[in-house]
Amino acid sequence: MSSDAPGRTPPAACRVGARMKPGQRGTLKLLRDFGSRLVCVRYRYDDAGRTRLTTVELVISEAPQKRKPFRLVRVEVRPWEISVREAVKKAGARWEPGIGLWTMRYDRAVKLGLRDRIRPSPGPKKSLSADTRMSLPAETSAPNPRKVSITGDPTRRLI
Repeated sequence: MSSDAPGRTPPAACRVGARMKPGQRGTLKLLRDFGSRLVCVRYRYDDAGRTRLTTVELVISEAPQKRKPFRLVRVEVRPWEISVREAVKKAGARWEPGIGLWTMRYDRAVKLGLRDRIRPSPGPKKSLSADTRMSLPAETSAPNPRKVSITGDPTRRLI
């Protein structure tokens, strides 16, 4: 690598005149040289218009991404807090109408200053699905032959 010559405009300060994908006209020689590692080719021009620089973007390594899993929390926002609601929506929160809370990432809730509005998650539902093969307890599986009257009159039943 050569050092920058005095009076030469650094590449980052030059304006980009053209950006081309591999395989387009003007990139074929570079595509032969770099192959599938070539991402794009840029032609940069200095402000005086005397120099054209050809720059390339290359893939130099590839590794699996190690993403840290994020935690979802439920946040309470009152209906009249329009600015808070808009900020929460902009942060990627989703409204859950069944429980009346917004679900969003914990780190984003903290960043917005909503730590004190975080509500506990409801526990798992106790209902059984239709395909459950478990048998129900005897007192819930058999119909109740005696109906209870709300009025107190045993002869008068409400259906």
